[in-house]
Parts: sequence; C-alpha cells; structure tokens
Amino acid sequence: MDELFAELRARPPAPSAVLMERVLSDALREQPQPKPRQIQTPATPRPWAQLWTGIAGLPTLAGVSAAIVGLVIGYADPSTVDVLTGELSSYSLGDADLFPAADFLLEG
Repeated sequence: MDELFAELRARPPAPSAVLMERVLSDALREQPQPKPRQIQTPATPRPWAQLWTGIAGLPTLAGVSAAIVGLVIGYADPSTVDVLTGELSSYSLGDADLFPAADFLLEG
C-alpha cells in the first residue's frame, strides 16, 4: 500500500483541459468589467470660497480681525473712543492719573 501512495505522490493528477477551460471561463465572467474613465474638470470656486481659502479659515480671520481692532483702538484718540462707545461711562481720561509716581518729574 505504501508503494502505491508513493507512486501517486510522484505523479500528481493533472486537471483535464475541459475542466480548466470551464474554470477559466467562469473566472473571466465573474471579474468586474472596467468602467470608462470620466475626466472631470474642477469647478471654479466662487469668489467668497477663494477668499475663505486664501485667509486659511475662521481662526485666521478671527486673529486678523482682532489685530485690526487692536490697531484701531490703539491709534484712535481717546475722545474718538468716547464717541464710539456712546459715552457709556462717566469716567474720562482727563480724570485719570496715569503715572502717579512720576509727578515729581513735573515739579520744577
């Protein structure tokens, strides 16, 4: 019996040509067919979208806005600030003693 198994191992059975033809035709039929490629041209973004992309979104816009507001407040005359705030407070910069320790410099 061992001799028979050794002989069969030495000559593995080959599939018939008809079986191979059927297997290959089934495999070809089951493969997905390639779809034709459609080349899409990118749409031109709207002007606001281009601006939004150019400034890199909301965090950058917030930072730039804060910087502009800071420059305007720093450059504005105190009387202009009072006008802009609608004189919400009764305190004026004329009443403020901004450098109380430096009064000795003005004595003379």
